[in-house]
Amino acid sequence: MDLNTVEEIKRLRARYCRAMDQKDWLTLATLYSPDTVLDLRGETVLAGASEPVRGADAVVAYIRESLGEGICVHISFAPDITLIGPHEARGVWGLEYKVWQPAGSAIPPLHGYAYSYDDYVRIDGAWKVRAVRLKVLWSESVALVIAPETQGLA
Repeated sequence: MDLNTVEEIKRLRARYCRAMDQKDWLTLATLYSPDTVLDLRGETVLAGASEPVRGADAVVAYIRESLGEGICVHISFAPDITLIGPHEARGVWGLEYKVWQPAGSAIPPLHGYAYSYDDYVRIDGAWKVRAVRLKVLWSESVALVIAPETQGLA
């Protein structure tokens, strides 16, 4: 196993989570392959997750809309990465995600635990996320919301 490649993929996942949490949509878009697929059908709280989202631009737009003005934290852990070939890999990650929404938001706050089954592809020497499929173990729409003044949203 090429440990340098595994480390590159771990760093990609770290940037992916950080870009979502910091709402850095431009960076997030650069981390996906053009044909990426986001399959959140396992997360029943999210509206519109009845079908996979296809294409990097559509995936970023979906995530942006789903998070709204909320504050989010995605913690990935225990990676199990398999190299399929010199330009393809698969990974399974433990995941905890939490999204707090401002008071009055139409978007529900979320908290859940899942396994993320990811596919990666190397394009022009850089690893990209090609697919993300969640298998949710537990999820809830969190009843607690954060007051807007706490988030600087007031």
